[in-house]
Amino acid sequence: MQNLENISGQIENIHSYFSDYANKQVNYAYTLRNWIIGMYLFKIEQKGQERAEYGDKLYKNIAERLKEEKIKGMSFTSLHTFKKFFQTYPSIVQLLPEEFVWSENQIFTIIQSATEQFELVDYGKKS
Repeated sequence: MQNLENISGQIENIHSYFSDYANKQVNYAYTLRNWIIGMYLFKIEQKGQERAEYGDKLYKNIAERLKEEKIKGMSFTSLHTFKKFFQTYPSIVQLLPEEFVWSENQIFTIIQSATEQFELVDYGKKS
């Protein structure tokens, strides 16, 4: 019986370690995702300017579109939060993997890299 307890205890420890590790990686990925979305909204769509009227209309339209596509967590409020997150913590760019690093001359590198890296396929739509 002692051997059974040792084996099951080790399996529990392994499970717990990798569950925690997976959760940390997911949190890291979502943090970077939110920051990149905020950067994209601010730098590209607003061209770095605070334009509340334009931004509100744009964010409402984007949020509605993403809701139609059943993409969760992209409400009007979330989009504004992502932009504020980018503005508050601009140095997070240092945490991005090398393929996501951008400059003013190559602002679309982030989007292109993500597209190439993940090559999303929608099997529900006919090409």
